[in-house]
Amino acid sequence: MNEYKYIDNNNNNKIQIVKFFLNFGDSTNVENKNYPPTAQVASQSAVYLAKEFNNLEKLNPNPPKPFAFKFLGLLAYTGKKSGILQTDFFDLSGFIGFITWRSAYLTRLGSLLSKIQVPFDWMRTLIFVVFLIITN
Repeated sequence: MNEYKYIDNNNNNKIQIVKFFLNFGDSTNVENKNYPPTAQVASQSAVYLAKEFNNLEKLNPNPPKPFAFKFLGLLAYTGKKSGILQTDFFDLSGFIGFITWRSAYLTRLGSLLSKIQVPFDWMRTLIFVVFLIITN
């Protein structure tokens, strides 16, 4: 494992040597890995970093484990009641992908109020057609 030098501002700007260095943010790049730029990667790397930072607080910290991304699938709404779903096992597209996307969206909503309100909004847009009146 490489050693890195950094300046410790809490200790009169003395140079400290650490055994490993954790980097996160837009400039982060994992060597020999090609992760998709999605929230899924960001969420999993945030959990990983939290565990590593908590590990550093221990009296005898364990050496850091490498980040391992677990692909859970991709979902996207493509418009006009159409969507796509891609996993390691199968791909869906069209109206079935749209229904899958909406189901996943509902499960990720936080509050019970949102889980009730969002389907009613979807039904309202299905029933009522919006008419645009252009006036001169």
